Amino acid sequence: MGKWLLGIICLAIVALVYALIVGPKYSGIMGSDIERALSANGYENVSVEMHGHVATLKGEVASMDDMRGAVETAQTAECSNCEAKSPWHKVLSDLTVKKVVTPVQTPYTFDIIKDEDGSITLNGFVENTEERDALLMKARSTFSGTINDNKIKLANGAPDANWLNVIQSGMDELNLLEKGRFQMEDTGFLINGEASSVDVRNRINEMSAKVSAPYSGAANIQVENLAADAIGDVTSKTICQSLFDDLKSGREINFESARAEIKGNSSFDLLGELASAANQCESFRIKIEGHTDSLGDDDFNQDLSERRANTVLAFLSAQGVARDRMSAVGYGETLPIADNSTAEGRVQNRRTAFTLTQVQ
Repeated sequence: MGKWLLGIICLAIVALVYALIVGPKYSGIMGSDIERALSANGYENVSVEMHGHVATLKGEVASMDDMRGAVETAQTAECSNCEAKSPWHKVLSDLTVKKVVTPVQTPYTFDIIKDEDGSITLNGFVENTEERDALLMKARSTFSGTINDNKIKLANGAPDANWLNVIQSGMDELNLLEKGRFQMEDTGFLINGEASSVDVRNRINEMSAKVSAPYSGAANIQVENLAADAIGDVTSKTICQSLFDDLKSGREINFESARAEIKGNSSFDLLGELASAANQCESFRIKIEGHTDSLGDDDFNQDLSERRANTVLAFLSAQGVARDRMSAVGYGETLPIADNSTAEGRVQNRRTAFTLTQVQ
């Protein structure tokens, strides 16, 4: 019995001596190997402190998932110069998750565009990932086209908890249109686009009017071969400018050659829609800009562009847009947006533009 006890004591002494001599050597090697493994897996901000066979991880990580990933990486790291070349250590975590401060967004906006091919683009703000996921789920269940969601951002500042519900209702309205747009800024929204029938337009108008305070809705829906029909006021300059831009997209007000007389039914249709939009945006002034191509005399082009801008102003005034909210200016050929050396470029440069500013 005494010999057995003496043997055990001797083995313990040998193990202690081995740990004191060899342990620190392998501990340093193991610590370096763990740090290399962490860096290779994207955890450059995590440091390692070795105490014997115990590795303690220190530093900040972005999330709980990153914390778990760093610990797992450290646990599976192999000792490159140990006899067994395998993990022989224990890992403790002293990591903290970095606190992310979500910015406050003003104004708080959301924008949904439905293109002619049915594809949907979502762009705007939500307060957290749960709201983003809820909107994506609603979009996928509502629309049949491709959903583009890479422009959704996280920010505080939503008016209230009903913000998400109003956007989801907007998706239902937008789904009824052939193409269109739902825009929201703080507590006001606008839906505009093209409907297949008067019944569809009336249904959207009713849905927009039913929104509960403090929210307010407006609609500007076109039906082919019918006069524009708009409901509600738009109080956002950004949304009003977008409405004008959307109405003009791919369309132009045409004039008789070298004259200031409006030409073609399509031009009068567009002007009627623009007048309807202008009357929804009564809080803003409208600058009407005339532009020409570079053919002909510079002075003549400047005068022509100004006369055309004034013709548009007069038409909008006759449609009920207050004259004192509008101004007309001609720029001639001085502000081209395309190459005047090509016929296609000259067509683009002959244009009437509308810029909205706040009424002082």
